[in-house]
Amino acid sequence: MQRLGFELVLVVVIGVVGTPTPAPPSDPRSALGSPSAVRSPSAVRSPSAVRSPSAVRSPSAVRSPSAVRSPSAVRSPWDLGSPSAGAPPQSSAPAPTPAGTRTAFTVRRAKSSSLSAPTRLQFQEVLTNSGGGWKQDSSEFVAPISGGYFFTFHAIGGVVNDFTLALIKNRLYQATAYGTLIRYEHGANSVFLELERGDTVYLELQQGRIYEQRSTETYTTFSGFLLFAY
Repeated sequence: MQRLGFELVLVVVIGVVGTPTPAPPSDPRSALGSPSAVRSPSAVRSPSAVRSPSAVRSPSAVRSPSAVRSPSAVRSPWDLGSPSAGAPPQSSAPAPTPAGTRTAFTVRRAKSSSLSAPTRLQFQEVLTNSGGGWKQDSSEFVAPISGGYFFTFHAIGGVVNDFTLALIKNRLYQATAYGTLIRYEHGANSVFLELERGDTVYLELQQGRIYEQRSTETYTTFSGFLLFAY
């Protein structure tokens, strides 16, 4: 009887010890982590952390139309080298020639005393002497101003004579007009010279004889004029 009671007690103890203790019901929130692990509202980007409208480039910060280079600020092609901004381009027409630079002359009809070489050719008549460069007394042209001048001259030979007529600048030979032995042969030439003020130009009959009629007709001429001054 005692043995049966002991076995019953042992069975109960074994049953108690061998029966697993049921686990407490799990909290659903534990699967998501603790409340502290959940991102708190303060950790979420607050409205103040979001770029406020004032932080966005305001219309005033955008380059205003007035800040853009206005058409009047753009340099006009007319501004380049013009005396006043915005002025239309000046005409390329040359300025009127000052009265002091109008220099030209023509003399004609060789004097009978200078028809045979060697001699400086002298003329009976002054047809034109604008600017006063031709000096009738010395029978030469004296440049009134420095510049470029054009000269031309002409003569004819006699019945049985040829001739050599030279243009001289400051006593230096420049060009020749020659007429052969053919009856009344013509000779002419022309030159362009750069002269300084005071330079002299004249004609010199170096060889032979020229012909000049005793009437009013003209066979011998000498002309020159200023092309440009400097």
